[in-house]
Amino acid sequence: MSVLAFRLYAPLAAWGTGEAGETERPTAGHPGRSHIVGLLAAALGLQRTDEAAQRDLAAGYRFAVAAQGTRQPLRDYRTVQTVEPNRAQRKNGFVSRKHALETGAKVHTMITRRSYLQDGLWRVFAAPKQDGAAPPPDALADALRAPAFELYLGRRDCPPALPPDPVVLPEQEWEAQLAAYPAVPAGLCVRPVPGGLRQLAARLARHPVTLAWEPGFPGAPDPDAAGTSRRQVADQPLSRVLRRFASREEVSRTLANPEAPSREG
Repeated sequence: MSVLAFRLYAPLAAWGTGEAGETERPTAGHPGRSHIVGLLAAALGLQRTDEAAQRDLAAGYRFAVAAQGTRQPLRDYRTVQTVEPNRAQRKNGFVSRKHALETGAKVHTMITRRSYLQDGLWRVFAAPKQDGAAPPPDALADALRAPAFELYLGRRDCPPALPPDPVVLPEQEWEAQLAAYPAVPAGLCVRPVPGGLRQLAARLARHPVTLAWEPGFPGAPDPDAAGTSRRQVADQPLSRVLRRFASREEVSRTLANPEAPSREG
C-alpha cells in the first residue's frame, strides 16, 4: 500500500488547540488530525456541510507529522466586537448581528490574543486504511497540486509559502520514509532561489525530527521504545458544521535527521 507525503511551510502558522477560548487562541507545535483533514478537504473542494464526505475522509486515513526547526512562537492580538441585545431584542429575538446593530444593540470591544509559529516546516504523511471510503492517495495528490479552495496553515492569514509538493511513496520504515521525502526540496538549495529559503534548508538540516503519529501508522517506530511519549488530543473531527471533536491518542518521538550534515572530515 502507498503513502501520501506533502509539505507545509509558511512564515507564520497557527494550529489551534482544544484549549482555545474567547480571548486566548493558542497554537500546537504541529498540525493535528483536524487540521490535516480540513486542508485535504479544501483541496478536494468538499463543503463543510457535506458531512458524509468529510467523515469518509477523516475515517479513511491515518496521519503522521514530521516537524523540524525551532518554530519560534509569536504573539499578536486582534480587537473584536460583541453584541449585547437590548431588552426588546432579548424578548422578541433578532435575526442577525447586522439586525441587532441596526436596532440599537450595545457593542462591546474586547482583545483576543493569538499565538503563531514562525518559520515552521512540517512533512505530513497520510496512510489509507484498507476498508476506508476516502479518495486514494493519488487523488489527494492531484487535489493538492490544484486545490479547489484556498489552502492555509491554520488561519486565513497564514497562506503557505511553498507548494505542498505531494508525492506518493511506498510503505517503508521511517528512516527510509524521511530520506525519500526530504524536509526541503533539492531545488531550494540551488540558485536563483531566495537566500532566505537556502538558509532555511541549512538550518533545518541541523535539527532533529520530531515525529508524531497515530497508533497503527505503517512503519512507525516502536510506540513502547524509550524516549517515546503518548498523549490524548481532542482533534478527531466529528462534525465540521457543529465544530465538534473527539479525543484520540497521539504518539511522538524525536528521531535523528537523515539530512544532517556529516561530521566526518
